[in-house]
Amino acid sequence: MDLGYHLSCGREFWQSGHIVQEDTFIAPPLDPADRGDLLPGSSFDRDGQYHFPNANWLSQVVLAGLWDLGGWTAMNASLLVCVGLIGLAQAVVVRRLGIPLGWLAPIWLMTGLVAQERFMVRPELFIYLCLIGQLCLVLGPMTWRSVAAVVVLQVVAVNCHSYWLLGAGIVGAAALAATGRAVWPGRVGSESSPTEARRRAVCLMVCLALVVAAGMVHPAGPANLTFPFRMLSYLRQHDVSPETAQEALERGSQGQLHPWWIIGELRAPFGPGWSQARSMRALAGLLVVGACGGALLLWHRRWALAMMLIAFCVVALPVRRNVAIPALLGGPLIAAAIQWTWLRWRAAAGATGTADEQARRERTIRWAGPVGLLAIGALSVYWLAGVVTSEFYRSEPSDRRFGRGYSRLMLPIGACQWLDDNLPHAQAVFTDQTSSSSVVFYSDRATAAPAATNGWAMTPARMARVLDVSMGHEPITRLDEWELDVVVLQGWGINMPLARRLLASARWVLVRVDVSFLVFVRRIDAHAVIIEASEITRDRFDVTAYIESLRQADALPLSALQTGVGVLRGLRWFEHVEMLCRAALEDPAARASGEWWMALGQNLALQGRQRLAGGDAEGQAQLTEAGQCFGRALRIDPANGPARKNLLQVQQDLSRFGRPRRPNQP
Repeated sequence: MDLGYHLSCGREFWQSGHIVQEDTFIAPPLDPADRGDLLPGSSFDRDGQYHFPNANWLSQVVLAGLWDLGGWTAMNASLLVCVGLIGLAQAVVVRRLGIPLGWLAPIWLMTGLVAQERFMVRPELFIYLCLIGQLCLVLGPMTWRSVAAVVVLQVVAVNCHSYWLLGAGIVGAAALAATGRAVWPGRVGSESSPTEARRRAVCLMVCLALVVAAGMVHPAGPANLTFPFRMLSYLRQHDVSPETAQEALERGSQGQLHPWWIIGELRAPFGPGWSQARSMRALAGLLVVGACGGALLLWHRRWALAMMLIAFCVVALPVRRNVAIPALLGGPLIAAAIQWTWLRWRAAAGATGTADEQARRERTIRWAGPVGLLAIGALSVYWLAGVVTSEFYRSEPSDRRFGRGYSRLMLPIGACQWLDDNLPHAQAVFTDQTSSSSVVFYSDRATAAPAATNGWAMTPARMARVLDVSMGHEPITRLDEWELDVVVLQGWGINMPLARRLLASARWVLVRVDVSFLVFVRRIDAHAVIIEASEITRDRFDVTAYIESLRQADALPLSALQTGVGVLRGLRWFEHVEMLCRAALEDPAARASGEWWMALGQNLALQGRQRLAGGDAEGQAQLTEAGQCFGRALRIDPANGPARKNLLQVQQDLSRFGRPRRPNQP
């Protein structure tokens, strides 16, 4: 994640008063001769300095101020406060819509389910507050004081995040509907006097002009007005997010893959495997209900609300980073559509039937609300307890969680501490794309990196080169050209080709394995003492200590162990992977899941084949046990196709290698 980048930029402002809009944290500096395809709004000046529009600078200043105020405690407290304010603002919207406060229970529940993965200490958190605040104001009586408040929120939003365009959309929808009611009250419909309707229309049209003009109140000036549109055009033009891994491989081999493909939040929310995430299942349900709600609002002639709700739902479809919008802003509008439709149906139904039938309907109605609220409340308490204990996330395919401080699975806190304690002098560090800015911020010794996590802060050409080095498409001599003597990598798939190359090189030494991060140093005189004390090889790796560190790293030890399995499997230290799998299977939850039996079986099968191919009869026992693991996974889930396929392959291998040859036997 790019929190470290935002904190670094914010700290630069607090120290110097300078808004970072250059390649401040990139080393070596970006080269105009290798500019490639520049991002919208970015350029090189006459001196060869790279510049880009920093859409988040005010958020960065706030975040860095919070960090200096109280570190993680202040950051996490601000997250909880912001989420609480969002819930309070939703309550105000509910009251402004004139619907019962009982609707807050399902609104808050759906907001938590859908938006929880976006409730992070990041710039969009502040703009969520701005947007819901603008919605509150626009739905209330419009006075010139209200107009001023909306414009102030828009100025803040413009300098916090590029979502500010949604604020203009909220005001624009309200202004169009108000103008229609003022000009054609008989056709469009109006619940207020002609004078009041005209006054509201004038206020909203003036407000719309001002919130659009507020887009220029930014360091980029008038050019900032077009930046969101240019970015949307750029994303569509370059198709930065392949839907599947196979598509990514095919486009990558043809040189047609944009380096932004690695940014997961730019992918469509309903790509392959979307149903595995609870938040995406909730989003799918929300969008279906939202589409119905939009139609109902049109039926009720609530034109502004209908336009807003449809826009909130549509904006969530292109990229995953937008999934919180329909929940935060659209939830109250959906509730209003359902409530108003219910009242109409109730009024129509009340006019028919006998007195006894009407009395029964009234009793059903009186009981339905409390029972529904009780059920929603119980479910909310259950899930909230799961969030606090992290049990809520046990089945989620993500290590992003709400309310647990920071994650050592994602942030290189331990690796940075090791750098600070052991590096002899300040120096630049090569890091992977996802953790580069975190290394730069959380380490006092690492002063720069060849890339920053934020993709806007560099050219696509530099980002592609960093990814090519990680993926093994470029030789590790690129590190020599960049004069880098330290490498910090997150141990996941894309980085493992580079990790294996460094591990095999006589010029590089692995000195630290910290949860999911690997630290390598070059064999130079300055590192001789560090290497002597900390060198890690396959034979010298303390897997028992690593298992214990994983268990301490996360509230869900199995999740951390799964991360460790990925790291060691990427290094091809399969005997250590086996120990991690067996450690995980000490947990009853792991034994009851086919996932860990599959992991152990696949690892044993791989080792067994390698041993038998080399004439080692011990491989037969490993293959036999692998078959038992796949059989165990099948008993847990008879529909487990991969387990059945692997079991059949093991049986064939055992038949094929039933009489293993000695290494020199013909």
